[in-house]
Amino acid sequence: MAKKQANKTIANTKSSSVSKKPSSKTKITKTAPKTRATKKPPKPVASRKDKASKPKEHNYSSYHASTKEDDFAISRRPISARQSARHQARNARALRRRTAIVFTILLLLVAGVALAKFFMSNKIDDSIPVSDVDKAESIETPPKSELELQKEKAEQNFKNIGEILNNSTFSADSVAKLKIPIYRQTYRQSCESSALRMAFAYRGIEITDLDVMELMNYDDKPAEKVDSEWIWGNPHEMFVGYKDGDQTNMTGYGVFAEPIVAASEKLGRPAALKNEVKPEWLAQHIYAGNPVLLWGISIKISDVKWKTPTGEEITVPMRTHTRLVVGVRGDPLNPTGFYINDPANGTEIYWTTAQLVRNIEQGVDQAVAVF
Repeated sequence: MAKKQANKTIANTKSSSVSKKPSSKTKITKTAPKTRATKKPPKPVASRKDKASKPKEHNYSSYHASTKEDDFAISRRPISARQSARHQARNARALRRRTAIVFTILLLLVAGVALAKFFMSNKIDDSIPVSDVDKAESIETPPKSELELQKEKAEQNFKNIGEILNNSTFSADSVAKLKIPIYRQTYRQSCESSALRMAFAYRGIEITDLDVMELMNYDDKPAEKVDSEWIWGNPHEMFVGYKDGDQTNMTGYGVFAEPIVAASEKLGRPAALKNEVKPEWLAQHIYAGNPVLLWGISIKISDVKWKTPTGEEITVPMRTHTRLVVGVRGDPLNPTGFYINDPANGTEIYWTTAQLVRNIEQGVDQAVAVF
């Protein structure tokens, strides 16, 4: 049964294939066989090196029209207003960045110059070994000496007294006087040493004229004449001449304020030098409890000149003399007179302010307050 059915199916298939054959009148069109589409190979990607070496193409189409001869010319659309605004903003940002960079560089240059000047001004001397420099930096500032502390205290007291005097009233008969012993000078030219000895006695310290002179580079040589010029020492630096010499024949002269201050401090008492002495300054020191050595003259003869061994010219009054101011009379802001210990004869004298000023002006105009 199954065999018959299969034969029947084959017969039907043959008959259907015979019936589908085209007739002679039908036009037959042949189609080309389909071919498989081939993919295009990918374009090679240019490397950074190739991009850098390849010249950049510029579009000049905005400057000349495209023609057939210029096949390479590329057409370009005009820049819109929006694109122009973005371009301007980008340029503005770039300008601001450049300005900031320039300003920063200038600021760094100025700071560098300032630092260089600072370090150069604080440069340590190359001659100092490094070990000494390190050692100096590690050492703290040494404490002030007892003499320095005494001087600071005395100067502050002097200032306070001045403020008190400015706010006080005095009569013409007001007197302030220090109790100081009177000494006569031991040698002919030791008036300065004797005046300092009296000031030290007021502080309870006993010294001699010679003690003071030996602390002032005492040189007992007389003046020497060389090529019609006198050569001698400098009384602002040392005791000049023999202690029993004479000023008129240039065998002994004396000393001025600077060596006296040095001698006083070597003996343990601080002192203050004053040039261009004023009566108010003297009075204020008396009220502060400080005796004052005052340079003047004994008898005005003339001025004398000589040169130091280093060539410095010295012009000083002949018959110079030093006394010790111990008291003041009247208003200290406008004193009427002063009490003075004179070592020339070992007595106390009183001068009006006018007399004192005139004597100061004829001398070297110096004074020393002993604290």
